[in-house]
Amino acid sequence: MAEWTHRLQHLLKRKRFESDLDEEIHLHIENRADELRASGIAPREAHEQARREFGSVAMAREESRVAWQFKWLEDLAADLRQALRGFAEAPRSA
Repeated sequence: MAEWTHRLQHLLKRKRFESDLDEEIHLHIENRADELRASGIAPREAHEQARREFGSVAMAREESRVAWQFKWLEDLAADLRQALRGFAEAPRSA
């Protein structure tokens, strides 16, 4: 039940989720860069290596979105919006 609640919150607060996700990804990379600097690697090189180790930021974002969304519900909402636009634009016959 808690998982469904979290997913609904994601659906309703998408911009906040995206912001939090970006911050979390940044923190993961920075924490790893800090570890690498502590082991004696130069700061710039440590940051670059941390980014390489983390992998694709875009892929991480997409995987997180997929994990937290109700794809079928979002698709349904998009289909309903499209249908309503179609009805609004359709010529009326009396």
